[in-house]
Amino acid sequence: MIRLVFYKFILMIVVVLSLSCSKKADYDFIITNGTDYTINSFVIGSGNDRIDVTIMPNDTSEIVTYEFDGTFFNFTEPLLTLAVKQYFDSIKQYDYNKGGGTSIPDLKEDSENKVTIKLDKESSVSNILFELEIN
Repeated sequence: MIRLVFYKFILMIVVVLSLSCSKKADYDFIITNGTDYTINSFVIGSGNDRIDVTIMPNDTSEIVTYEFDGTFFNFTEPLLTLAVKQYFDSIKQYDYNKGGGTSIPDLKEDSENKVTIKLDKESSVSNILFELEIN
């Protein structure tokens, strides 16, 4: 009986490991701020792997490299957070915390990924100020 439980446990581990995938890659980003606001914190990634970038109004960042070293399950799509966290007008700094997850398989590994921050003029939601265009 104990052997049967042990074999079932080993079989479950093998199944889980066969469904998971490990992907290590470096992704280069160039972020363009197409607004009149200073973006104090544009975030790539999350948690301890997060990179914060500051971009002046109507300016472009240097190349920023994000190192993805994640394991994910084959039935889920790995996502990378790209978000405006804080912005500044000439008077005040605002916390924004809007953005989204971008599919990592959709990103380019062999060239720069271009992110453009624009004003979202068509949003019907009053607190949605920016939209992101990727590649």
